[in-house]
Amino acid sequence: MQFSKLFGLEGLPGVENLDELWPSLKAQLTEKVLQDTLPDVLAVEEGLAEASDEVKAQKTAEVREELSQEFDNTLNRLAEGETLAQIKGLSAEHLEAMYVLAQHTMQTGQVEDAASVFYFLMMLDSTDSKFFTAFAACQQIQKNYEQALRIYAVAQLLDTSDPRVPQNAGVCCLHLNKLPEAEGLLNRANSICEQRLEHLSPIAIKNAAERQEYQRLLDKGQQLAKIVAIRLKSQQPNTKD
Repeated sequence: MQFSKLFGLEGLPGVENLDELWPSLKAQLTEKVLQDTLPDVLAVEEGLAEASDEVKAQKTAEVREELSQEFDNTLNRLAEGETLAQIKGLSAEHLEAMYVLAQHTMQTGQVEDAASVFYFLMMLDSTDSKFFTAFAACQQIQKNYEQALRIYAVAQLLDTSDPRVPQNAGVCCLHLNKLPEAEGLLNRANSICEQRLEHLSPIAIKNAAERQEYQRLLDKGQQLAKIVAIRLKSQQPNTKD
């Protein structure tokens, strides 16, 4: 079953990217359930060392049924709106600590290690856009631009207010020479920055850092938009006789 159908998201723009990710997330979820129950399975096997084949077969079937029920229960709870983190008893503080650690790992150049943590966080809480954004950034750093674009699309679906997402996606399109797409994404990012700057008071001290960040992103976005415009113009056919 597709992610969109399981969670009632059919028809939403960009949800097809979640459908692409779901088989991999589901596989990891299955592995997680198996890991959690492995000690019980091993204990059963140890206790059956001297048992008859019939008893072993019966116990094995019981364990498989328990695993199947636990997995189905987990999927049902996910469909009802719970995250895997909530099901496993992990708090928002736990996830934030993992996120901060992964950010530090990425900043020290260990991008693959950071990507693994971000991917795990995506699996634990598929409602937090920053986990998808961070994982996409790792793909972008590794020049996996197509993969990064798919993940950024999910991040945009989850949060339309973060200008970094369409801006970074625009950079990926620029690298892939998808210039019209890059232009649209960068314009969207710049528009978000401009709207935020309009609503933030230039006088209030508490807004100073936030205004500075949005202005930085806007300056960067405008420069990128100029580069895209120049490339688009250079690709236009020469109509002069």
